[in-house]
Amino acid sequence: MKNELYLITSKSKLWNEPDTIIFLKIRIKIPQSYHLYGRLTLAFFLIQTLTRLVLILNKSSIIWSTPKILAMGILWDIHAWAFLGLPFFLFSLLLTGKVSGVINRGYFSKILAGILIYVLSFVAFCELTFWDEFRSRFNFITVDYLIYTNEVIANINESFPMPTIYTGILIFTVLIVFIIFRLKFETIETPFFQRWPALVLFAFIIPLSTIAVLGPFLNTAESNFPRDQLARNGWVEFYRAFRSNSIDYENFYPTISGNEAESFVREKLKNKSHFVTGNKTPPNVVLIVVESLGAKFIKPLGGQEDTTPFLNELSDRSVFFENLYSTGTRTVRGLEAINLSVPPTPGYAVVKRPDHKGLFSMGRTFQNNNYEPIFLYGGRGFFDNMNSFFEGNGFHTVDQTSFSAAETTFSNAWGVCDEDLFHKAISIMDSPTNLKPKMLFILTTSNHRPFTYPGGRIDIPSGTGRSGAVKYTDFAIGEFMRESMKKPWAKNTVFVIIADHSTEGRGRFDLEMADFHIPMWIVAPELPPQRIRKLVSQIDLLPSLIDLLKLKDDSPFFGKSFFSQHNTEERAFIGNYQYVGYYKGGTLTTLGPNKKIRSYSYDPQLRKQKNVASSPYVNEAISYYQFASSILKAGKYSPAP
Repeated sequence: MKNELYLITSKSKLWNEPDTIIFLKIRIKIPQSYHLYGRLTLAFFLIQTLTRLVLILNKSSIIWSTPKILAMGILWDIHAWAFLGLPFFLFSLLLTGKVSGVINRGYFSKILAGILIYVLSFVAFCELTFWDEFRSRFNFITVDYLIYTNEVIANINESFPMPTIYTGILIFTVLIVFIIFRLKFETIETPFFQRWPALVLFAFIIPLSTIAVLGPFLNTAESNFPRDQLARNGWVEFYRAFRSNSIDYENFYPTISGNEAESFVREKLKNKSHFVTGNKTPPNVVLIVVESLGAKFIKPLGGQEDTTPFLNELSDRSVFFENLYSTGTRTVRGLEAINLSVPPTPGYAVVKRPDHKGLFSMGRTFQNNNYEPIFLYGGRGFFDNMNSFFEGNGFHTVDQTSFSAAETTFSNAWGVCDEDLFHKAISIMDSPTNLKPKMLFILTTSNHRPFTYPGGRIDIPSGTGRSGAVKYTDFAIGEFMRESMKKPWAKNTVFVIIADHSTEGRGRFDLEMADFHIPMWIVAPELPPQRIRKLVSQIDLLPSLIDLLKLKDDSPFFGKSFFSQHNTEERAFIGNYQYVGYYKGGTLTTLGPNKKIRSYSYDPQLRKQKNVASSPYVNEAISYYQFASSILKAGKYSPAP
């Protein structure tokens, strides 16, 4: 009997008897033991396609590409199911006789299908929320988050109406189970010893899928990033991210001669001065790194007018930077740039890599200049490897575990509120531990989903969105600065306030300069208020502090002092987990996997970016990233023992 499509009627006893058509049933000739596997296969492809359609609708500008995206998506889904469906296939292969009939026709198959479909549907929901924030399929960030399960689960529960979502997923699961069990198969009894062709077939499919998914076939991304990401499968992308927590620059990115790259970078950095301390009483340094404080929240940068009233006012009585760009879109990238003064090489930030200790760094520099470096964080410092990174590079760490009950007035999934954090900072600065000046590095937490904070502080209710969280953080910083100025130590302290990254996600391009625009303020006893309009990179902060404080330094930092009159070159380094960019002369050059090079023009005043045919700075971009990647990989960004 050949596979056939039948019309089922309301009264017919025989398949070929005509009557009123009620619905369609497909009868396919297939061994009974594979009935459940066939239904699960249908469910998987149905859920993946629906997920892709929802994401396409969310990105309305490329709806016209839907047929192409769905066609490519099926290819990705085939490879994903070859792996995910393997256990069910092998299970079906081993079923025989009556056992097969009982399992496939009983409640067992429906329950098993329901569990799998519920899991697939929940992951689809996670993909939708992940896309909403990062405009990407699962990547390195997903792997990071799953390592810290408690924080992530608490964050999800505080950010979304999970009971409602769980119920909705359950209803969707029941609907899918109903649909796939309307599928009727024509039963064939196949003796076990005759099933070897199916096993041989899968023996070929699995290695071929492995080569395709991990090799060059599916590793070739098209130029339109959203369209490329929509076609991909989240399960495959998660596995690839889990497997490759770093990216080998030389294998995947554009390169030039290694000697040429090194010579170029060393020539650019050779005029860096080695300062000798001349201060009798070196000033303290209080560095506040603010979570997710993009330019769009700062009025002097063209952002919202009333979200950051204190910081807006501080812009007129401090050294305020109007054209500063972060190196990444995650906190660990900001910590890497500020502490190590290196470009954002592809893959994880150095903070998350195995060889993250004993590097040329802020902690080492200040420690060598007789400072006491302290890292203060309101959450648990094991998250994102922060305690290990800071302790391995000269800092003493203080995190949420060091806060007493009396010091904690409010907390959420990410740690104590910013007011509690700053109260702790003042107590640290007040404490006469020794005669050394302090270098206090503070990382805030309140401007993070679920955006909750103590009530009665600002005019926006807690938990209603990021704008409220930003305004609360602004309030807490204002209280800290006012309280600090009453302290004797404030007269000899340099205060720096800088964002770790902005809140913007992906746009139409590999990288968009506007997504990396962040503010910075410096308040120092000898620095008159001024606006700095020159282009500045986040990696320039550490060399600039060395210059300002006249510290002794012999580190090969990639950044340059923005206070130095000799530094006339303006450029910025930006990147995400996959693409890296070099911005200079109004042109952004991006480097991506598969040796991709793309160029864009960017107008910072209009915040407009567009494709251009080429960039005059391609070799410069390659030199910086190739050399930085090579010395980090070789362990050469460390002082000699």
